[in-house]
Amino acid sequence: MKRIVFLCVLFCSILISEICYCDFIGVGRGDGLTSMLWSFQKDKVNSSFLIADKAEVFCVEKIGINRFIVGGVTENRGTIWILENGKIVHSEYLPEANVVYAIKKAKDGLVWVVGSHKFMGACAWVGSETGSFKISSILNKGSIAYGLCEGKNGEIFVGGLFYTHGKVWIYRNGSWNLGDILNDSRQINTLVADNEGTVYACGQKINQGGEAVSSGHGAKHQGGVWIFNGEQWGPGIDVPSSIDIYCSVLDNNGKVWLGGSGHNNRTAWVLEKPLWKPVSLENCLALYSMNVDRKTGAISTAGWNKSLRGRTWFKKEGKEWDKGYDLDKCFVIMGLVVGK
Repeated sequence: MKRIVFLCVLFCSILISEICYCDFIGVGRGDGLTSMLWSFQKDKVNSSFLIADKAEVFCVEKIGINRFIVGGVTENRGTIWILENGKIVHSEYLPEANVVYAIKKAKDGLVWVVGSHKFMGACAWVGSETGSFKISSILNKGSIAYGLCEGKNGEIFVGGLFYTHGKVWIYRNGSWNLGDILNDSRQINTLVADNEGTVYACGQKINQGGEAVSSGHGAKHQGGVWIFNGEQWGPGIDVPSSIDIYCSVLDNNGKVWLGGSGHNNRTAWVLEKPLWKPVSLENCLALYSMNVDRKTGAISTAGWNKSLRGRTWFKKEGKEWDKGYDLDKCFVIMGLVVGK
């Protein structure tokens, strides 16, 4: 399961103290029902800090120098925390939010948040770097929003689950469209746009044959990618040896990378047009988050090792992926961001 949500009954105070801002910062679940933040360098793990007890965090976005926004759930309510210079400077429950799954700061300065509304399904909120979020749109009943990205011309693309299929909604010129159900999709988890404006929606594909896993309902699934050319979505493309795609990033050379779960130790893929090339990472079961350092070109990805513990891997520009590093007191990392 991509999302591991535990219902909470108590929201505790934020206990973060001083944070050493290194190349990457990750958020996720520590041992027990704790939400944690870890700081990394290129070749080692640095430190970990408690964000909140009895909570889950799923995403993090950089919104300024040494300033970050983290999203998740406490007390069954979608919550964001704003960190500045190693301290929590603001936290708030989003209006009528059940959970926050993704955050994106747009080029115009607005901060977009997506997840699930308490009663109405997939929802998008919009606010600023200081918080004060409001509902932008309740996208659909019977749905959940898992990921988002910004298009070349400032559009906001949101992907998720609509009943039993994947769907993408687009915010353009001040309004949301009704959304598009993507052919043969079961769920959209992550989206990424390249330098030409092409948008890749990635997740799980319903597939009746080939290398796949059973959902328990007779259907077969595997990872898939749907490409938006500016006018319409193309058919689903199989990602070889994949089961599901959870994260994506565009590197400094314009290549799209994917992370997820797969067969035969395949958990990462890179687009070598027109094919998706599978990559094996050492001691990796699944990847849930990816990000790139625009200054150095280094890529970081994180997820589960084969013992179901948090682990991170790094790839310096022009180099191969390293062997990876296990994180202290870490169950899983769900979100990554450049820390410096």
